[in-house]
Amino acid sequence: STRTHLSLEPRKGVPPAQMDLASQRFAALLEDAVEEAIYDVQKGVSRQLLGLADDLAAWHASPADVLHITREALSLAGPFDGPAEERWFRKEGRLRSFELMGHLVSAYRRHALAWGVDAAARASPPREEGP
Repeated sequence: STRTHLSLEPRKGVPPAQMDLASQRFAALLEDAVEEAIYDVQKGVSRQLLGLADDLAAWHASPADVLHITREALSLAGPFDGPAEERWFRKEGRLRSFELMGHLVSAYRRHALAWGVDAAARASPPREEGP
């Protein structure tokens, strides 16, 4: 379908156990992100998101998978202590899901460049040195 082709639905190829694990990791990251935003402390959320993005790339995750993970993480993070806390989590969820998507694109780009270099090296005949 068009929705699947355009990656608007979570891919069926990502194992459910990995999706659950990613959602749990992202929920914990959101808690740290909210603490970073409110208390101006460093929890290393961006660094942790890089690791999550690398795992998602290994599982061939799509942007729709990131959105699914974000929705699941927000449901895991609740119930919230009030509307203010819920707003913080939703705000950080949106921001960090975009950051995660960016890291995922970068991870795919790194893999593509590595595959391209390997494929080009195999496809090209060795160069002969001139006189």
